[in-house]
Amino acid sequence: MPNYKLIAVDVDGTLLTSGGAISERTKGALRRAVAGGATLAVATGRRRRTAQPIVDQLELPHFLVASQGAIVWEDGSILAHSHLPAPAARGALEITRRHGMATVILGNALVEEVMWVDGDWQNNERLASYLKRNLPIVRPFSPQALDHDPVQFIVMDDMERLECLDEALTGHRPPPPSEDPPLQEGPSAYPGPGGETTAGGAPLTKQPDLPSGRSTAALPRHAFADGLAGHPGAGSRRPLWRVIFSRNQFSAGGAIEVVGPDTSKASALAVVCRRLAITPDQVIAFGDNVNDVEMLEFAGLGVAMGNSTADARAVARRIAPSNDEDGIAVTLEALGLA
Repeated sequence: MPNYKLIAVDVDGTLLTSGGAISERTKGALRRAVAGGATLAVATGRRRRTAQPIVDQLELPHFLVASQGAIVWEDGSILAHSHLPAPAARGALEITRRHGMATVILGNALVEEVMWVDGDWQNNERLASYLKRNLPIVRPFSPQALDHDPVQFIVMDDMERLECLDEALTGHRPPPPSEDPPLQEGPSAYPGPGGETTAGGAPLTKQPDLPSGRSTAALPRHAFADGLAGHPGAGSRRPLWRVIFSRNQFSAGGAIEVVGPDTSKASALAVVCRRLAITPDQVIAFGDNVNDVEMLEFAGLGVAMGNSTADARAVARRIAPSNDEDGIAVTLEALGLA
C-alpha cells in the first residue's frame, strides 16, 4: 500500500456535511491520521476569511489552500501565491462589461483584503446577498482595483447568461451540464483494504487508472489570446486566464470564476509537496466538484465523494460514501490511515 504523507480535503460538499458541519467521526479520523504522521492540507475555493473558522474546528496543524489554489497559507503566513495578471484582468473585465454583468474582484492578497464590485449588483439577488455578508471589505470599483494583480474575478448570474459569458471568456462554447451527482439509495459501500465492504451492499469497484493528462469536458479551461476575437494579444498562444464554470457553487447557483493561468488546487498542492519533500503519489485527495478535478488527477489517490459531480467522479480512482456518510473517515479507516 502506498505510503500516503499528505491528505488534501476540499471543504464544501466534502469536509462539510450538507448541514454545514464537520462530523465527529471525520474529525477523529483526520486527527488519528495526523497523529500517525500524515500532514493535512485543506484545499478550497473559499477565501481564507471564510475557510479558516471551519478548519480551526479540526484543531490540527495544516496547510490552507484558498481561493481555488491562488493562495497557500502555512501557519498564518503566505507560502505561495498565484494571482491573475492585471493586464489580463482588464481584458476579462471588459468582456464581462460588454455582457452587462456585475463582477466581484478580489484584491491582491499581499496588499489588502478588498472586494471591488463593478457593475449593477443591487438587482442581482444572489450577488447582493454574497456582498452583504462581506460588507466591511466591499468597495465600488475604481482603477485602483487593478493597480495590483487581483486574486480572481467572480460573476454570479442566471445560467443562460453565464454560458454566454463563458464562451466569450474562453473562445468556445461551454460543455453541456454534467455536474448533477448521481441519486443515492441508502448507505454507500466502500471496499476495505482486502475488498471487504464497510457498509451494506456490494463493494464499489476501483475506478480504472487514468492516463496522464486526462481531462473532462467541464474542466476549468485556459483562455488563449488567439481564441478571443479583438483581444490585443490575438495570435499568441500565451494563456491569459483560467475559467472555472460551476453550476452549483455559491449558494447552490451558477458562477464563473476567472483566475490566473497557473492557478489551481493541483498547482497549490505541488507547492505543498515540495515543501514537504514528497511526491504526488504520496498524496490522497478528497473532492466533489469541478474545481477539484485537477487536484484529484494530481494525487496518487484521488477520491470523489459519493455526492460528487460527474466531472469529479470521472477522474477519481476511488468513490467514497457521501459527505453525509462520513466519506473521508470511512476511506481513511479502510486504508488503515485512521
